[in-house]
Amino acid sequence: MSAPSDPPYWRDRPPPTDLERLGAERYLSLTTVQRDGVPVSTPVRVVRDGDRLLVRTGADTGEVERIRQAGRVTVTPCDFRGQPKRGRPLDLADPVANAALATPIEVTARLLPDADEPRLRILLAEKYRLSFRVTSAVETVLRLVGRRPPDRKVAVELRLTGPAA
Repeated sequence: MSAPSDPPYWRDRPPPTDLERLGAERYLSLTTVQRDGVPVSTPVRVVRDGDRLLVRTGADTGEVERIRQAGRVTVTPCDFRGQPKRGRPLDLADPVANAALATPIEVTARLLPDADEPRLRILLAEKYRLSFRVTSAVETVLRLVGRRPPDRKVAVELRLTGPAA
């Protein structure tokens, strides 16, 4: 008789916190609520900075105005088009764990001062590397040839509000 095999190494680790999971995602669907109660979702790039998440968006967008008004938003892992992701199992052999969509997580959003935006730009460039640089270069070229007006970016801080925070 052979000895029972040890469980895989990841079963000994504690499960990741919501902050760790969300910070590891490439995109989050940031859902704000209009005054009439209609939810509006926007896919944004995310980076973790200590015990908070940071995203960058246009200063003239609707979500910035809704964050100023309410400050309560939900985030969900998504792809670059904003489609919600499926849950990601730790054990890839478990097909049941991959069946459900990722659940939205409530967070508190706060607009950061303009002085924090360059730091966020650096953090995003470190995480997204080539894709961030290419996107920034395309935006710059479009502005230079007059196909796109110069837009100001704003940094948004997201903090988890629930018991998992």
